[in-house]
Formats: sequence, structure tokens, C-alpha cells
Amino acid sequence: MSICEMSEIKYCYKDIIPVFLEDFKKDFDCKDIEEALRAILKKEEVDNIVNESHPLQTYRLFWTLRDQGKNVVKRFVEEVLKDSHGPNYGFLLSAIQKECKEPSLNTKNYISKVDRLYNDNQKFTKYNVSRIEQYLELQKALLELRPSKNVLVEGDLGAGKQWLALDVCSSYVVQQKMDFNIFWLDVRTCCSPKSRLEALQSFLYIIDHNQQVNCDGSIQLQTEWLKSKLSDKLKSELYKNCLLVLRNVQNKETWEAFNLGCKILLTTRQKNVVNFLSTLTTTHVTLKDALSPFETESLFSKFLPEITYESLKKLTVTLIQEKKTNPLLLTTIARSIRDDHCTIDNWDQRNSEKLTSIIETTLNVLNSDERQLYKNLFIFPKSAYIPLHLLGIVWPAFILS
Repeated sequence: MSICEMSEIKYCYKDIIPVFLEDFKKDFDCKDIEEALRAILKKEEVDNIVNESHPLQTYRLFWTLRDQGKNVVKRFVEEVLKDSHGPNYGFLLSAIQKECKEPSLNTKNYISKVDRLYNDNQKFTKYNVSRIEQYLELQKALLELRPSKNVLVEGDLGAGKQWLALDVCSSYVVQQKMDFNIFWLDVRTCCSPKSRLEALQSFLYIIDHNQQVNCDGSIQLQTEWLKSKLSDKLKSELYKNCLLVLRNVQNKETWEAFNLGCKILLTTRQKNVVNFLSTLTTTHVTLKDALSPFETESLFSKFLPEITYESLKKLTVTLIQEKKTNPLLLTTIARSIRDDHCTIDNWDQRNSEKLTSIIETTLNVLNSDERQLYKNLFIFPKSAYIPLHLLGIVWPAFILS
């Protein structure tokens, strides 16, 4: 029985271990425990870990453990760390067990915030694929961020912007840097003054349930009043290091409405937003809409846990040869195979209703006449940046060269 179970602590090792990532990066070599790891993880998982250089192998180890059940993580702590050959990692074992028995306030805050973050973003949590180079780039940018500065994650439709933002914002070092105050807002539908006003009102309620909202005056005057109130509150001691995450920013007007003087991370595929934000105030992180072979295997193994490694490798090679590497496209294929809409042999006959729905939301920024025109002619605004191969899936009768 683990220490957590004996003392009836509500946290398990799987909750606690992300807190120690930086400690493992300093004083740990995965190759020292390779033999023990092979007793609890799949051969391919261990190969992928030990083949990375230090400290990338530590990230790979922690991401692999994150996808395991509680019992596997428990065995890692109580068996692998304890019985490791070579260097003695007992100091890590003791620290983890102590934190599990008597978690610090920071640890409790971290677990609580990450639980909420995952719970509020279910669609991006279960099948999230970690991309190590992009992860480190965004994490570095956020750790160097200060108030009134921004980080922008830009990429085409389906590039995995939300996956990356969620992955980095759930790391302990980023949460700690933001004093465990990260506000996560989806502003996809904020395409009018009224919708932006309502979003600001909702955000103020999150910050302060007791704050009375000024409903007098025009939408513009109410918006300015809300921005002033929110800016003042975000400068307070409680929120001075907070991070505001703005997902799916559609236009510069939405950015201006939420430019509240705090640290801001925003995601967009709209080039008018990307071009509007100066590099003097904003760090730009560009995300390519392509998964690597390893990342593709990771995605499909999450959707299809029973697939053999040989079949997985064969499918990955075929997809790459067919230039099917967009994360959203690959997710659509994997989900279709899982739901028996197709098989690994005829995946090109998949159902694409979900993808159609996602692409059509691009038209919401237009008025009704323009929207109908674009639908009829299969043309989208230049700034939308929808990859041609995704349009080809939605409207196969429309020939794209």
C-alpha cells in the first residue's frame, strides 16, 4: 500500500509527479532505469524515451507516464526509482512520497488548477499529442512573459494550436510563474460589439462575483467601463502575474477588447490578427500543420489502443506517403476508424461531417449575403488560412489543384 493510500490523502502519485519535472531534468538519466522501465511500459514507449537526448528524454518519460494508469505510475515511483541501478534516486523517491503525504499549498493549487483546466477542455485533453520542440518554444516564451506583453500561437486550421496551449499551460513551471492564475477564454464567437461586451461581462464575473456591472450607455461605453474595471483588478496583488489565454481570436477588434494590460497568450489562424500584432510587443510562435511520424503514431495509439505496433507503423508510413499529416485531419481519420466508419485499410472513405462543421464556422465573421456567396462559390476569406487538402475532403466534388 502506498503512502497516499495509508494516510487517505486524496492525491495519488500521478497527481504529484508533474511537480517534480524540473528536479528530474537536473539529476536524472532515463538510461539508468531503462531495464526497470521495460518491466512496466511497452517496448516502443521505452525505446522512444531512451533514444531522446537529455533532457528531452525526461519530458518524454513524463508525458508517457501521464498517459498511463495510476498503478503504472505507482510502480514507477515505488519500484523503478527505488530499485534503479547505478545512481541512487532515493532522494527523488523520498521527495515524491513526502509531497504525496503532506502536499504543499503550491502543489494543491497546481492540481486544482490543472484539474479544472482539463475538465473545461475535454475535447483537447484525451487525445492531446505533445510536440516537444513547439512545447519548449512556447514554454520559454511564457516563462519570459511580463504584463502588457503577449505570446501569439499562429497556425492554419487544424495545426494543433489548442493542444499546444493546453499542454504548456498545464505544466507546473508555467502555472507557478502565473501564480496559478490562468484564465482560459474561447473568443471564437466574439465577432460583434455585443458579443465582445458579453464576453467581457462574463470574464468580470469570473474575476469578481460581487462586482456590479454598469448597464448604462452605449455598447461602446459599457465596453470601455468593463475594460477599465478588469484592468484595475488584474493589476492587483492577487492577479498581477496572471495569464489570460484568448483562444481563436477572429479579428483585431476582439484583441483590442481584451487587451487588458496583463500577460496574454492568444491563438489564431487569422492573418489579419497575426499581422496586426507587432513583434515589439508580441512573441510569435508559428505552428506547422504537420505531425511527425512519432507524433502520428502517438495520436493513433490513443484512439486505437488495441492496434498492433506493426499495423500502426504501416498506417503511419501510408499516411505520410499520402501527405496526410495535418493534426485535425489525422484526428478525423483516427476517430472514423475507432467508430467503425472505416478501417485502417480504407481510411480514405471516412465520414467528415465534423470537419465540415469546423470549416463552415469560418464564415461566421461575414454578413449573411457574403456568407452565402462564399458558400456557393467555395471561396473563403484570405485571412482564414484553411489548408487546401482539408477543403478537398469536405467538398470532394470540387477539384483542387
